[in-house]
Amino acid sequence: MIWKPGTPLPKIASGYQLVAWPPQQVLDKLRPGQAVTVTTVTRHNADTLAVNPAGLVNLEAESGKGGPVCRAAVFKKDLGSRPATVMQSYSYINTTQTFTYGEGQSTDFGVEISVTGPDGKFSGGGHTSVSTDDSQGFTPQNGPSNNYFQTYFEIGKYRQLCTNPSTGKSYYNWLIEPYQWNAGTKYDHPRYVPPATHCTPEHKKGDNFTKHTTTAKTIKAGYSIGAISGTAETGYSKTAEIKFVFHEPGVLCGHDNTPPNAPGFLDAGSNIG
Repeated sequence: MIWKPGTPLPKIASGYQLVAWPPQQVLDKLRPGQAVTVTTVTRHNADTLAVNPAGLVNLEAESGKGGPVCRAAVFKKDLGSRPATVMQSYSYINTTQTFTYGEGQSTDFGVEISVTGPDGKFSGGGHTSVSTDDSQGFTPQNGPSNNYFQTYFEIGKYRQLCTNPSTGKSYYNWLIEPYQWNAGTKYDHPRYVPPATHCTPEHKKGDNFTKHTTTAKTIKAGYSIGAISGTAETGYSKTAEIKFVFHEPGVLCGHDNTPPNAPGFLDAGSNIG
């Protein structure tokens, strides 16, 4: 998850703790066997945490057995570069959809955790984030089309020593998570379109709308490596832009609310009232 110093800390569930990871510029330089210095976040040290170039802190909400106290993670293996879906948009009619993943943007990723070893069963157990210093443009998608806009991230495997405070016993968390943005583009065109029913009319050919997103909808299968998959959510800076240009009259619809009021994701249809 993303946090900006000077604003309230994110609320987390009981049994979790907030941990600050270094900015991407630090993680990029790690080699297998090197430790990642993480900081357990408190009200007293929050404003002293290292920020990325966008002025944001990469926080992870960690869970485990018995509300653990976890220490520095060791970078064990680079699992390679994988595409992750950072925006989704849909159109039933003739439109042009254009997406830009902008400088200073951050994507929140689900962290996959195993408490049964590096080859054990991984499941979602926290969140981390990767932020950009540069920008990536995507080729406009024309006509009726369903689009997952994807860009590439390096995936790492980490081992983290944790202690159960109630028993004093220690164990390892194994973590799989993206840690570095690699740029690049990939496109996926899913058949299924989730319902978006909060609509507003676009009456004329040439009408257009640009969402400088502040929170995009969580994508359940945002990234994957083998049989393991994690969530992704983009939109913590206004530099992620999704634009619709209408080539025929239609409606622009949001999943959660009417555009531009935190719609989640957008689709275009033909039912003008």
